[in-house]
Amino acid sequence: MKRPLRNSPYRIVRTLFGVVFLISIFTTLHTAPALGSADAGNTVAIISLVTSLTSLIGFLSTTALQWRKELRESREAERQAQRDLLEMEKLRLELEQLKTQRDTSPSSKAPAEDSQT
Repeated sequence: MKRPLRNSPYRIVRTLFGVVFLISIFTTLHTAPALGSADAGNTVAIISLVTSLTSLIGFLSTTALQWRKELRESREAERQAQRDLLEMEKLRLELEQLKTQRDTSPSSKAPAEDSQT
């Protein structure tokens, strides 16, 4: 059975990267131009930009990993369902064969006739 998505470690990491990305973009866009010194503004902007890019790459990679994991799990679930169907069909055929053998064997008819008399 598939685990719920909310328990996935990929989701936690992806959310963390997404939050860090949004905070760093906000910092880049709003804090750097407001600083008085050009050097301090450039430093904050560069640090925020690097943080933004790093968190964006992390967000995208964890999202891709989660998609691949879900795809693998769905394929495995389909294969398992096919295996189960084949197993059920095999068991059904075996049961039918046993029923026909039981019905056609002479030893099974003799006790039935004795019980009627």
